[in-house]
Amino acid sequence: YRIALEAMEQGVDKVRINPGNMGKRGVLSVANRAKDKGIPLRIGVNSGSLEKGFLDDDLLNREVSGIKTQNHRQIMADAMVQSALRTTALLEEEGFRDIVISLKAADVLTTIFAYQTISDKTPYPLHLGVTATGPCPQGIIKSSIGIGALLVQGIGDTIRVSLTGSPLEEIKLGYEILQSLDLFKEKPILISCPTCGRCQVDLESIVQEVQLGIEKVKIPLIIAIMGCEVNGPGEAK
Repeated sequence: YRIALEAMEQGVDKVRINPGNMGKRGVLSVANRAKDKGIPLRIGVNSGSLEKGFLDDDLLNREVSGIKTQNHRQIMADAMVQSALRTTALLEEEGFRDIVISLKAADVLTTIFAYQTISDKTPYPLHLGVTATGPCPQGIIKSSIGIGALLVQGIGDTIRVSLTGSPLEEIKLGYEILQSLDLFKEKPILISCPTCGRCQVDLESIVQEVQLGIEKVKIPLIIAIMGCEVNGPGEAK
């Protein structure tokens, strides 16, 4: 918690606190400093560092080993929710209500269950994300499914894509997820066909060239590139 206190002295815009590795004393110290400085706090619960007492040893072993059943996922999700709500209550007792909540697991379904469960239990904004998703393409797939499934249900206020790699790629993918759900409309959408035996050109190279050319364009256009004249005109409409 001392690092969080120092970060606030340096002018950060928001601080994340993890109930799993910050005791009550630390949480209260951070909350009081944040209240004085007008800095919001994100209660960031993580399945890999859940508070003690919320799960029995067998369930913890399953989490570590990766052996999960649907029932285990729901139990883990419920435990994450209870941890977040307990910390929320602790902050509210101190008169602090500038709160954001996140409930992240490396398992996509556990993450979805957790956010679904808490969405009707708290008025606070929810920050969506699947944690420790790994490298591409695995990380892209897990983040897209987890975040997208929740956004479609109207759950979530902010998002973070977690990849083992450049944070710039995380930002790009975040915008792509939002745009695919019609939640972001400030850049072109590029549509191209998967090609077939009728294609007589190097469509992949053409698409890549166009994609690079429109990377910095901020106009909500739909650009279609098709490989043949049979379905091309109709699909391009």
